[in-house]
Amino acid sequence: MPPQRPSSPRLRPRSWLGLALLMSTLACVGKAKETTSPPTAGPPTTAVPSGDEEELAARLERLAARLEQARVDNHIPGMAVAVVKGDELVFAQGFGYADLESKREVTPESVFAVGSTTKAFTTTLAAMQIDAGKLRWDDAVVDRVPELKLAPRPVQADGKPPQTTLRDLLSHRTGFTRMSVLWASGGLSRPDMLAQASHAEPIADFRKEFHYNNVNFAAVGEAAARTADTTWSAMLQERIFEPLGMGHTTVTVAGAQADPNLAQGYRWREESERHEALPMRDLEAIAPAGAINSTVLDMSQWLRLQLGRGVFEGERLVSEERIEEMWTPQIEIGAGLHYGLGWMVGAWRGHRMVEHGGNIDGYAAEVGMLPDDGIAFVLLTNTSSTPFQRGSLDLVFDSMIGELPRAGEEAGPTLDLSPYPGKYVADFGPFDDARFTVLAEGGSLHVDVPGQTKYELAPPNEQGRWAFAITDQIQVYFDLDETGKRAQVLHMLQGGLDLELPREGYAFPPEVEPAEVAELLGRYEEEGGKLKATVRVARGRLVADVDGQMAFDLRKPGEDGRWHLRARDSIAVSFRRDAKGKVDAMILHQDGKDVPLTRKAGAERPLPTVQALLAKSKAEAFEARLAKLGPIELRGKVRMPSSAVEGRFRLVIDAEHHHRMELDLGVHGRAIDTYDGKEAWSVSTMGPPTQAEGKYLRQTQLGGPLTVGDWSAGFDDARVEGWASRDGKELVEVVLRAKDLPPRRLLVDPKTGDVLGFDAVELAEGAGGIPTQGEVGEYRRELGLRLPHHLRSFNVHAGATIFEVETVTKAQGDPAELFGRASL
Repeated sequence: MPPQRPSSPRLRPRSWLGLALLMSTLACVGKAKETTSPPTAGPPTTAVPSGDEEELAARLERLAARLEQARVDNHIPGMAVAVVKGDELVFAQGFGYADLESKREVTPESVFAVGSTTKAFTTTLAAMQIDAGKLRWDDAVVDRVPELKLAPRPVQADGKPPQTTLRDLLSHRTGFTRMSVLWASGGLSRPDMLAQASHAEPIADFRKEFHYNNVNFAAVGEAAARTADTTWSAMLQERIFEPLGMGHTTVTVAGAQADPNLAQGYRWREESERHEALPMRDLEAIAPAGAINSTVLDMSQWLRLQLGRGVFEGERLVSEERIEEMWTPQIEIGAGLHYGLGWMVGAWRGHRMVEHGGNIDGYAAEVGMLPDDGIAFVLLTNTSSTPFQRGSLDLVFDSMIGELPRAGEEAGPTLDLSPYPGKYVADFGPFDDARFTVLAEGGSLHVDVPGQTKYELAPPNEQGRWAFAITDQIQVYFDLDETGKRAQVLHMLQGGLDLELPREGYAFPPEVEPAEVAELLGRYEEEGGKLKATVRVARGRLVADVDGQMAFDLRKPGEDGRWHLRARDSIAVSFRRDAKGKVDAMILHQDGKDVPLTRKAGAERPLPTVQALLAKSKAEAFEARLAKLGPIELRGKVRMPSSAVEGRFRLVIDAEHHHRMELDLGVHGRAIDTYDGKEAWSVSTMGPPTQAEGKYLRQTQLGGPLTVGDWSAGFDDARVEGWASRDGKELVEVVLRAKDLPPRRLLVDPKTGDVLGFDAVELAEGAGGIPTQGEVGEYRRELGLRLPHHLRSFNVHAGATIFEVETVTKAQGDPAELFGRASL
C-alpha cells in the first residue's frame, strides 16, 4: 500500500525477535541477473472481441511486452495474467516458468495459490446468505460462531466489551492483530483456533484502526456455511465454482497437487540472487481467508461475475446491492486507500478501483478492477512476494484505458529522467534513516518505498509534481543542483506535510551553528505534560523533536521572527525570554493559537558519552566474566498475549556473541534460531528453514537476543543523541548505526548503564522493515553477571512478545552443536 501517513517514531532495540519476524513474514504469505532464459511470450489465447479490434490488439500487444519486462525486472520465475473487458475475456497469457528445474512454461492453465484474494469469495458467500435472509452484515459474531468470543477495547458503559459483528471481521477493524501463530504450524482445527483467539488481547481500540487478521476472517466463512447447513468448502464449490465453471480451482494442498499444471512455488533470495523452491502450506484452519488455488482462466470467470454486479451468463448469483456493499469503504488503511468487505477500495487516476492482493509461501497474486470502466484483471505468480503485485495495477490499467503512446514514443522516455534516480534518506514517521530508491523504468519514474513496494509515478504536472499513479493523495517533487542535471532532494507531499529526503551522500547546507542557537536548546513541556519537545541541532538545522510525533526541521526566522516548520509552513515556533533575557519558553503558533511550552530546568546538562555509559554498566567486566564462564543458558516463560499463546524458551549465549534461541509453543509449534559466528539459521515447524544472508546475516550478528555487555561492538557508529524519559525516569537515547541496516535506538539508564528500552526496524526478507519497540528490565545478578529478567517486544503484526527469565545456568554441550544449525 502507499506510504503511511507520517506517524511518531518510538524508541526502538536489538531484541528477541525471531518469532515475531516469522509471524510477520507469514503475512506476506531489485534487478538482478537472470538465472534462466525466459520463454518467448506468445499471443493471447482468447480472440480479440468485436469493436475497435485494431486499437485493442495494439493495447494487448503492448500489455504483453510490458508484463514480460516487469516479470524479468521483479525476479518472478513465472506468472499468468488474464484481463476481462466488459463481460469478455480479452487476454490470457503465461510468462516465464512454472518449474525452473524442468523448464516447464507457465500457461493460462497453470495452477497457483491465490492467497488472500480468497477473502472476496468468502465475503460473497456471506452476501448470498444475506440475500436469502439467513444472515446480516451486522449480526453478532458470537451468535453465528459461538467459539469466537472476542473482547475488544475499550469496555462500554455497562462494563462489557463492544459487540463484534461480521462486518467488523470482514473489514479488519476489531483492534486485534494477525494472530498468525495460531495457524502457522497447522496444529489447531478451525473451531479450536477460533476458541483460542477468544482469549487474545487487542492492540488497538475497536473500529479505530485497520489491523489485518486472517483468523477472524475465517470465522465469517464458518458463519456463512453454518447458516447453509454445510461446510465452507462445499458451499464454495456449489455456490461459486460450479456455476462459474471453475473446474480447475481447489481449496486444499492435495487438490492442487493432483493437478499436473500446478506451478512450483519459490521465494527470491535477494542477497544471493537466486530462487529457492518452497513447499505449499496447508491452510485448512484459515481456509476461508486464503486457501483457494486456481488458474487465470478460472479466475476470469470470477471477474466476469464481479463486473456483472452479481450476474454470470444471465443468471444472478448475488444481488447488485450486496456487491456494492462489498465495494463500500468501511475503514481507512491510509493515503486514500480503504478496506471494504473482503476488498480494498481506492482510486486509480480518478477512477474507482477495487482490488486485493494475496501472498502465501511460494505464491503471490493480485486481483484488480475498475468496475465503472468495465476492466478487471488477475495476476498469479509463483514467488512468495513481489512489488509487482501493486505495480501490476497501474501497468494493466494504463495499458487498457490509458493514452496509447504515439508511434516511436516507447523507444525512449519523453522526459529526461536522468537527474532523478538514486537513493534518498527518509527520517520521518515510521522511517528512520531509511532509503527510498527512485528508479527510471519503462519511461516512467518509480519510488521503491522500504518495507512496502515500488510505486510508479505519473508524469509531472505544471507545478512539477509527480503524483503516485495509484493515488493522487501522495506527490513528490525534486530540488536539482545548480547544473539542473542531478536531483539533490526528494520532497514527499502527503497529509499536508512537505517532507524532505536528501539524496544519499548529500548534506543540507548548514543554516545554524550550535553556538549560535545554544540558548534555545533544551527540553520544553506544555502545562499538564500533554505536549513535550526537545530543541536540538541536527544536520546544521534547528530541530523541534516532538514526543509521540516526529522531529521537525525549522526554517530560520524571517520578518515575523518565527521559526517555521519546513514540513508545514503554517506552523511556527518562537522563543520567549524572561525579565533577565533568558529563554524560558517555546511558543507553538498553530491554527491561530499560541501554546506555551515551558523550558525545563537542567535541560542544558551535558550528555554522557557512549564510553561513560558502558563504564557504568561494567561492560568490560561483564564480557570477561562471560568468557570465563563459557556459554550460559537462560530459561523461562514466553507469552504472546495478542494471540493468547504461551510457551517456554531457552536462550544460550557466549562472549563471542553467538546464540541459540529455542521456542516451544506446544501445539502452536517450535522454532530454533542459531548463530555460530559465521552462519545464522532459523528452523521452525511454522515455516521453511532459512539461512540469513548478506545484510540479514549482519543484522543477526549485531542484533543478538540480549543487549548486554558492549552493545556498541560491531556497529559503524554509536552516539548519544539526547535525553529521554519513560515512566518518569530520565534516560539517555543512544543510536547505533551499521551499513545497510536501519539505525537502532536504545534507552539507557545514565546511572547504571542498563538498557531499559529499544526501538528498531527489523529487516525480514520478503516482508521489508518491521518497526519494533520494546522494554527491558528486572536486572539481577546471576553467575556474577547483571542480566535482565524481563523483556517485551512489540510490532503491529505480532503484537507483544514477553520473555520472563526464571533460571540462569551454565550451558552444557559442544558449542559447535549449540550454535550450529539446529534440527527439529
